[in-house]
Order: sequence, then structure tokens, then C-alpha cells
Amino acid sequence: MAKQHQILNIILVLFALSSALLTIEANDERNDDVAYFQRSSSKNQIGDSKGKLATYNKNDGSNDFTAYHNGTFEAKKAGVYFTMFAAQVGSPRRVANGDVHMWMQKRNENEPNSNSIQSVEYGSTSVLVYATVFQTPVDCTFAFLYSAFTVNECTSLGLIATQPENEPLVPSIIISTVQVSGGTNTIPYAQLFSSKTQLGNSNSDVVVLDSSSAVNKLDITTAEKHGIIKYNEAGVYFLIACAQVGSAKDTDASGEVHL
Repeated sequence: MAKQHQILNIILVLFALSSALLTIEANDERNDDVAYFQRSSSKNQIGDSKGKLATYNKNDGSNDFTAYHNGTFEAKKAGVYFTMFAAQVGSPRRVANGDVHMWMQKRNENEPNSNSIQSVEYGSTSVLVYATVFQTPVDCTFAFLYSAFTVNECTSLGLIATQPENEPLVPSIIISTVQVSGGTNTIPYAQLFSSKTQLGNSNSDVVVLDSSSAVNKLDITTAEKHGIIKYNEAGVYFLIACAQVGSAKDTDASGEVHL
């Protein structure tokens, strides 16, 4: 029997690229009607079991966004937004192992199905990547939080910045957000999840998506049982899937998971 591996959960984000919000006009001038921002952190951020807001000390660019020192941010325009972050997780001295969790808050409330977990082995670092698409009104506040759980209580884990010699800084976290459509539900988009464990082997199988947090102008009626999403409008679409992979509960399986 082939070894089995586990997709603990998966998030699938897709949306139509809207020509109305192209940032480069025909005369090569920037169109500032698009709200966006990118921030990053050059500092270590050590976690604990209670959860902390990720903070950012570098502003890499923004328009029609307000970012606060405590790590929260809010859009000044209503619309559909795409957000993606990458966090380098590990131990400052590379001496700890355990888990780092990251999730999203909206209006100081935890977003359902938004958590992600990265295991850290002794001496290692990993990059935790997360993507989401959402509709928001003006001045709705968002934030990303993290927590850490170590095997040894005398060690610490969190978001780790690294400065390689003769290379750019590896920030502890970098976040990018861009408005992909103005108004309310003007483009096809969706964010789907799987809340179920999906074990695999050498025979490929379809990933099923049994829940959603946002769906507009897309047919997902067969996504729960067959993993199929149907497009109702022609166009160019962006799609990204983030899957948490690991061994089944109470097993020590090792190997590869292909998606």
C-alpha cells in the first residue's frame, strides 16, 4: 500500500482581471484610481500562544490606504481586494522547533477559515504564504495575527528577519494588497476552502472544496463533491491555491505531495 499524505486544508482564490483598473495608461502614466499598498518588516517578531498583530516598519508604496503602527490597515475605497503575505518563520537563534500560526482579522474579529500553520524543525526557517480575496466597504479595518507554540518552553519562535551578506534583506513579513475592482461585486471572484482532511496516494484525485467565504458570478455547485468551478463570464482570470500538507494524524509519514 502506498504511503498516504494529508492535505490538511486548502484555500483557492480566483478573480477576473478588470481592465477598468489597469495601472498603466496608454501614455505610460500611472492611474491613481487604484487603491494598493505594500508594507514589510525588517525586525524579528516573537510569538506566544495568545496571538499578536504582525507589524510593519517599512512602507514600500501605497495609495488610498491607511496603515497604522499597530499593524492594522484600512482601505479608503470600497471594492474587491486581493491580499497576499509571505512570512519567514523560525527561531532567532535557530534553536527551537514547534508551530507558527497566522490568520486574518476583520473589524477585530477572526475571519473564519483563515488560519494557517507552519511547522518549524530545529535549526530551520520556512516561508509561510497566504492569499485572500474579499469585498470591503470604506474604512473597514483588517489585520494579520500570529501565534507560536514551541516544544521547549525555554526557546522562542516567530517571524524572523534575515540579512544575508551581499543580498537584499529577507523581511520577517511582507504584505501586498491591491484593489482589483471598484464598487460592490462588479467582477467574478471567489474564495473557496476545504475543511476536511484529504488523504492522497500515487493515484491522483480531485481536491474538493466544501465551503466558501465569497462567491460572485461563478458557479460552484459542483465544487463540494467534484472540485469543479464553472465560469459564467469569459475573460482572463487569476487563480492561486494555498494548501497545508503533512502526515495523517498519529502517523509519521514522510514524502512528497503534488498539487
